[in-house]
Amino acid sequence: MANQEYCSTPSLWGKGMYISLSEIVKSYMDNLQEDNYTYNVSRRFVAKQARNGIKEFNFSSVKAFRRVELELNKSLQVVLPPDFVDYYKISWIDEDGETYPMVQNSRLNLGSAVLQDDSYNFICDSNGHWITVDGTWPVIGDEGKEHSNGFNVDRSRIFENGFFNVDTDAGVIRFGSEAKEKKILLEYITDGTSGLKDSEIKIHKYASNAIDEFIYFKLIERRINLPDREKSRARKALNIAVRKMKNRLNPVREEDIYQLLRAKSRWIKQV
Repeated sequence: MANQEYCSTPSLWGKGMYISLSEIVKSYMDNLQEDNYTYNVSRRFVAKQARNGIKEFNFSSVKAFRRVELELNKSLQVVLPPDFVDYYKISWIDEDGETYPMVQNSRLNLGSAVLQDDSYNFICDSNGHWITVDGTWPVIGDEGKEHSNGFNVDRSRIFENGFFNVDTDAGVIRFGSEAKEKKILLEYITDGTSGLKDSEIKIHKYASNAIDEFIYFKLIERRINLPDREKSRARKALNIAVRKMKNRLNPVREEDIYQLLRAKSRWIKQV
């Protein structure tokens, strides 16, 4: 690729640090030797384990994040993205682009109420299913703020920037009234594979060796005609590759340590 093409194509910027699933599978198949226990395995099984490895590492090590800006509807909720696995951080954005992290309030009831008659019997529809309504979502504007300077306050219930709760059953994120008419920045974890072709699925090149070891170990893990010592060797090689991957992806830099130590030298004013 010419430098001119790279500089003039924004979609290519920064892509040099990634390797696609197609490239991983091709490299694995091309490097197979006749004495390899996975020599006769089809490409389909190799691609399946490569995809599983990318999912696993995206959850545990590489952390595939996506960031989207969303606007709230009148019911103060947003629908979860189709590739959503778990949230990393949720904030609201002011007019200057500054973000204000919100906190999850897990104490709020997200259950569905079942309708009952005067005798407390469940009311069913024509198909015999219970008729339910969404649990009430309290409209709380300034919870804890007016009491934040008092005594005996449970400060875990004070939400200065607002709160939210993830309703996985309904597939939505619900917000308190502090978020009304605000833009929401949703940063969430994805498996990095949903709805993508093999050529579109990518992972950091630091993880390529760990993916190879993952593919090999998973392909031989349940085979009964292989010696246990080879399975143990493959498991050990995978663990070593994963540790190397984590060290490369999360390096300890000298300037970061220096900046952290500078914070330790602050004078603390005693009251």
